[in-house]
Amino acid sequence: MHGGAADRSGLIHVGDEVHEVNGHYVVGSTPAHVLQILVSGRYTCSRYWWQARREGDRSMRAGLIPSRQLQERRIAASRAEAKNKAKAKSPASCAPASAPKVATYEEVARLYPRPGLPRPVVLIGPPGVGRNELKRRLVALDPEKFRSPVPMTSRPPRAGEVNGRDYQFVTREKLNELAEVGQLVEHGEYKGHMYGTPLEDIKTLMNAGYVVVVNPHYQALKYLRCAELKPYVIFIEPPPLALLKESRAAAQAKSTFDADTDRPFTEEELKKMLKSAQRIRYHYSHCFDEVIVNDVLSSAFTRLMDAIQRLESEPLWVSASWVQ
Repeated sequence: MHGGAADRSGLIHVGDEVHEVNGHYVVGSTPAHVLQILVSGRYTCSRYWWQARREGDRSMRAGLIPSRQLQERRIAASRAEAKNKAKAKSPASCAPASAPKVATYEEVARLYPRPGLPRPVVLIGPPGVGRNELKRRLVALDPEKFRSPVPMTSRPPRAGEVNGRDYQFVTREKLNELAEVGQLVEHGEYKGHMYGTPLEDIKTLMNAGYVVVVNPHYQALKYLRCAELKPYVIFIEPPPLALLKESRAAAQAKSTFDADTDRPFTEEELKKMLKSAQRIRYHYSHCFDEVIVNDVLSSAFTRLMDAIQRLESEPLWVSASWVQ
C-alpha cells in the first residue's frame, strides 16, 4: 500500500515475492495464514487494526483503522450502553425496538453509468425536512426524465382525484397481499386506510429509462438497497436549529406534522425533526451516497441536481456485489 510501513521502508517493491515470514516458509500460503504468523510473532501487528489510506489521495501516508472485528465490538458496546441508559429512563413495560444491523466495512467497486438504465434516486430524511418538495421539483423540471411511482391506497377517491395519477385505488386485501410477499417498498395505515408503494412499479419505470425518484421512510432501505435496483441514496438533512427556524419562517413553510392544519412548524416540531435526523444518521449513514443539507430549498435543489449530474456522468463507488 502506498504510504504504508512496507512502502516507506523501501525494502519491498511491487512485483517482489515473499518466501519467508518470521522464519516460516509462506510460498503458496493464503493472506490469512500469513497474517496469523504475523499476529503470533513478536512484531507490531494485530488482527484488530488494519492499514488504510483515503482513496484518491496518493500523497497521504497510510494509517491504522479498527478491523471489522474490533469495529463491530465497539459499535455493539456503544449500542448496549445506550440501550441500558434508555431502559433506566423507560417504564419496565416498554418493549425494546429491534436494532439495525451493525455496519462496519463493505467491499466496494466503481459502477459506471449505464446508458438507458439510470439508477433510482432515493431521498431519505426526517419528516418535514423537504424531501417531498425536492422530489416534486425534480419531476416538474423534466417529467420526461424524472418519474415517481404512484402509491396505492385503500381509501376511496376524493373529488378531483384520478386513479393512476393521484393514487392507485385498490382494496385493503390487495395491499395486504402485496405486503405479505414483500412487494411493497413501504406501507402503513393512516386514519383507517392503508397506503403503500409497489416495488414492481419502480422496476417498470427504471426499465422504461426514467430516473425514478422516491422519498420513502428510511426503513424502506432494506428493500431498496439491493443489487437489482442499485439506488443512489441521498440523505436530506436539516440545518442546525437556529438556521432551521430562520429558513422555514422565511419560506413560510407549513407544518407537515398535522396534515389537517395550515400553520407553521412549532419549535418543538423542529427539534423533533433534528432528533429524527440524528437517529437516521446514526443507524443508516453507511447507506448514504450523498448528504445534502436543506438550509435553503433553492440551494438544496441545486445541490441535488449537481449530485444527479455526477450520477449520470461519473463512475461511483457501490457495493462490490452490485457489479459482479
